[in-house]
Amino acid sequence: MEEYFANRCREMAERIRRGYLIEPPGKMMLDKKYHGLLAKMNDRYFLTFDSQSENDNLGPGVAQRPYVYGVMTHEHAFDFVSRLNTSSDYIAIVIHPVQKSMADPGIDVTKTRDRIGGPWSPFTSIPLYTDQKTYHAEMEDALGMDMRTLINMNNPVKLVKVCCIDPTWGRKAGNRLTKSGLFYEVIRQM
Repeated sequence: MEEYFANRCREMAERIRRGYLIEPPGKMMLDKKYHGLLAKMNDRYFLTFDSQSENDNLGPGVAQRPYVYGVMTHEHAFDFVSRLNTSSDYIAIVIHPVQKSMADPGIDVTKTRDRIGGPWSPFTSIPLYTDQKTYHAEMEDALGMDMRTLINMNNPVKLVKVCCIDPTWGRKAGNRLTKSGLFYEVIRQM
């Protein structure tokens, strides 16, 4: 499994470098200037499957904050989360499966409002936990195989979902000149 996961990370990094990103219908394509940073994350065994950079063209009725979401080995994830949370102002969480669906407030990453000065409403959120069915489906999509196959591989490597979020609305995911922003910090802490 460890070799399969490493190969899957390298494959995803190469797909990102070549611009072969599959985006769900209705989801905006990540700004191409960040493809190199996402590829580096995958090179370092963070198998990314969702991310958002800032988008300056959304207008005054939409606010976003950058995030990157993916899969890591259990061993790597908890060290990484601890480093990112203690050495920066960014937030990293490990997302766990739960037995059944529960109300999950999540962490808002996109919010909207009908008019300037009006109240904000959450539009997109990152879950703090997911039910097992959803959790396994996302892992299967990221890894390219079903859970039964993973279990039958006599899996000595435990994988977990990790999400890194910038708590500041509207901040850039990365600044090439200063090498700052969430995406650069994620790479540094890996």
